[in-house]
Amino acid sequence: MGETNCNSSNACGCQPQLDRRELLRLAGASAGALALPHLGQAGQVLVNDRQSFERLIPRDKGLDPRWLASLVTRNEPEVYRGWEAELKYIGMPIGGIGCGQLYLGGDGRLWLWDIFKSNYRREPDHGQRIDAFTLGGHYAHPVEFGAEYTRWNGADVDQGFALRVQTSDGTIVKSLDHHDFPNVTFRGEYPIGKVHYNGADFPVDVQLEAFSPFIPLNAKDSGLPATVMSFTVANTSDSELEVDLVGWLQNATCPYVAEASLGQRRNRIVRTASRVSLLETVEPLSVAEDPQKARRSDIVFADFEGSAYTGWTAKGDAFGSAPYRVKDLPEYVILQGYDGEHVVNSHNVRPLADDMPLNQKVAAGDRMTGTLTSDPFTISRDYISFLVSGGGHGRKTGIQLLVDGKVVAEETGRNSHQMRTEHFDVREFAGKTATLQVIDDVSGGWGNICVDQIIFTDTPPQSVGVEKRHGYGSMALSLLNPSEKEQSTSALQLAEIDDAREIFSAVDAASEKVDHVEPLDKKLVGALGSSVRLAAGESHTFDFAVSWFFPDYHEVDTAPGFLSQLRDFPQLRRHYAKSFRSAGDVADYLASNSERLLGQTPLWNKTWYDSTLPHWLLDRTFLTIDCVATQMLHCFDSGRLYGWEGVDCCPGTCTHVWHYAQGLGRIFPELERAFREITDYGIAFHEDSGLIGYRAENSSSEATDGQAGTILRVYREHQMSVDDSFLRRLWPNIKKSVQFLIAKDPERNGLLEGEQPHTLDAAWYGPMAWVSGLYLAAVGAGAAMAEEMNDLGFARQCRAIVAEGRKNIVAELFNGEYFIHKPDPAVPNAISSGSGCHIDQVLGQAWAHQVALERVIPQAETCAALASLWRYNFAPDAGRYAMEHCEIEQAFRWYAMPGEAGLLMCTWPQGGATEAIPGKRQRAKENPDVWTGPGG
Repeated sequence: MGETNCNSSNACGCQPQLDRRELLRLAGASAGALALPHLGQAGQVLVNDRQSFERLIPRDKGLDPRWLASLVTRNEPEVYRGWEAELKYIGMPIGGIGCGQLYLGGDGRLWLWDIFKSNYRREPDHGQRIDAFTLGGHYAHPVEFGAEYTRWNGADVDQGFALRVQTSDGTIVKSLDHHDFPNVTFRGEYPIGKVHYNGADFPVDVQLEAFSPFIPLNAKDSGLPATVMSFTVANTSDSELEVDLVGWLQNATCPYVAEASLGQRRNRIVRTASRVSLLETVEPLSVAEDPQKARRSDIVFADFEGSAYTGWTAKGDAFGSAPYRVKDLPEYVILQGYDGEHVVNSHNVRPLADDMPLNQKVAAGDRMTGTLTSDPFTISRDYISFLVSGGGHGRKTGIQLLVDGKVVAEETGRNSHQMRTEHFDVREFAGKTATLQVIDDVSGGWGNICVDQIIFTDTPPQSVGVEKRHGYGSMALSLLNPSEKEQSTSALQLAEIDDAREIFSAVDAASEKVDHVEPLDKKLVGALGSSVRLAAGESHTFDFAVSWFFPDYHEVDTAPGFLSQLRDFPQLRRHYAKSFRSAGDVADYLASNSERLLGQTPLWNKTWYDSTLPHWLLDRTFLTIDCVATQMLHCFDSGRLYGWEGVDCCPGTCTHVWHYAQGLGRIFPELERAFREITDYGIAFHEDSGLIGYRAENSSSEATDGQAGTILRVYREHQMSVDDSFLRRLWPNIKKSVQFLIAKDPERNGLLEGEQPHTLDAAWYGPMAWVSGLYLAAVGAGAAMAEEMNDLGFARQCRAIVAEGRKNIVAELFNGEYFIHKPDPAVPNAISSGSGCHIDQVLGQAWAHQVALERVIPQAETCAALASLWRYNFAPDAGRYAMEHCEIEQAFRWYAMPGEAGLLMCTWPQGGATEAIPGKRQRAKENPDVWTGPGG
């Protein structure tokens, strides 16, 4: 009937297809991560001998000594310039933590406005594209400024700033973008994007610092739905100037709605003691305004509560001779949201034998096809409302409206048993004769459709009214704490503007009107500006802010296994709903607390970069935390957090993915404590066994590395707490979670040898340093926590296991150079790393070091293993290695383009690659037809 949970590489559907010619085209177009010598043309050979291995992973990596020296030199900050070469590919997350996703572009404009809604499952029908949003928008094929990632992500919003300078010689007007400032530059220092505008013919210099308040250890103030645009304008001329800075912003509330009958957008100017705002809202229209329509009652056209299809004709075998009684539906069809006791359902298993095996019954029910067609009727109301669920196959599984024999409207299922209210707008067909047809023309998975409660009405159904649509809320453009020398200006409605001069003309001509509305099918753009006079050499800072308030999860997609499956999800809102009621409230908070919010963010930025470390290292070690300001992270008003593996990629705050992250736990420890307390040791926890479900509600299964990593994280969170109250609350469950791992080591020798599911979407068997090292570190953390809780007996038990493991991991798994994996001969077909040199072999020791535990792997062997990773896994041309290395499973994962250096996940310098994938289909000698990019 439906999809399984996403817990393997194939289930994730992240295997984009790429043929050889296309790969080489992309490879030629990409820029290498490192400037390395070209290795020449490679033949199609198996990497199964030492000579081939040495050629692709040479002992001498051939790195330029000057480049190596640059790695430890402070050097100058990296600045990007040139629109076509660099700037058009910049998209820096610039909103608050868990507030959606908004990018700052390379020339200072905002784009990818994904703040109005949420995606409830991963992007469907991405066609295996490597640039698909759920695959991260692969860097080999980057998405340009303003281009569409996918129809699911982001809205087009008209926004920008322009500057007018009046001199004694005349007036100069320029938009603040690459068009009018071709020499614009961008410097990214997350959380601040720094954009510089200047020109030889322009008498002012403009510096933009854009950011959302970001204050370490203060998650609340770092989670504001707002972006500050702070412009410092300096008069570089030798005479006084009048400077006008104007910003414009489209009222993009409900950006995906263009039905005038549903409502209108409103722009207002709001002035308080601390701000001037262009407040943009949306509101419904009341049908009661039309008394003629208000008197027309609804007509229930079909509720399907009878024992036959009265007024309908069924063809084929999908619909049977009568509506389905809900309680007679097969047990695996858990229908929700229906009305009454009967529905139309084409998964017709009624004729089948009761004892038919389940898998055969599912297939047989989906295999049935047919149509159910209504008798003709006259369209006498404005809308046709109905409930629908089932398969999402477009017009092959759905309900259709036919007028004059032609399909004029249709709706399909979404591969879900959750019925949702939809409607057809039929006002243009008033008085015409029509029929409705329910169709099931699919015989494979989700080959079924369910329909109920068809009503003719003049009122748009509440669930599809503007109040229940994506982006119902408000947004604002505000000038914060304008100084006495500033004079604010505004315009509530701008016509289509092609030139910055027209913006100033519209603002100059604007009336004193403070309120303007437009129907939902009309574009509404407002403007807000400020004017100052600057003496020669004087500068002034204008603090603008864009704020928003879209807290509700509307138009929920109920596809199984993803965001909407969270416990109590219908009651959850975004976290900022607890603190604010509108975008205006957010602007008030920014303005009233600007000294702290707008001051401490630059202070943190200055503190981070006040260092002798190289700029490249400071940039790269901190920018990864910017993912918390994307749709990857959701923070709810209940206090719970939810994190995808990537943006809309794989559900459940996955333990075996998130335990690799350290930044959030150090910068905003309160958020990680919420993850541990509410999710890992709350919703995901099995008190009877100590198992932590690795995807919370989305999977109650084990991930051994994720279980160990979560124990280490909870110890880290305790270390980042002001007292021991957090640890005391969780200790009983923490102890059980450690005991769950210990139970997998019945001999207490410190090595795990049974089934070990892990982050590579497989279960390996037999001892390996990777997972056993994590196990030892977790047990060591358990010992440390037990001692603090005065559970000394358990602490001694844990320390004894760590001591045994520290010896055995070397004795059993160290081959003199690195740690290997000894597969269990009792499970001969399981994948392993075998005799390979695996990238994560000393991860457990890295974790132990991170949280100041005693060593779990001795120092000498740890250093030898790390040296082996450099020797055997660092490839000057990692992409070329991937092309030539054929002794690998066909569905392998590829993370580097040819010509790029990188550290390979696993190599087999002593042979044994084929043995690591027993019975698995190896990739062909020709270039692989499977390319799985980041997030795969």
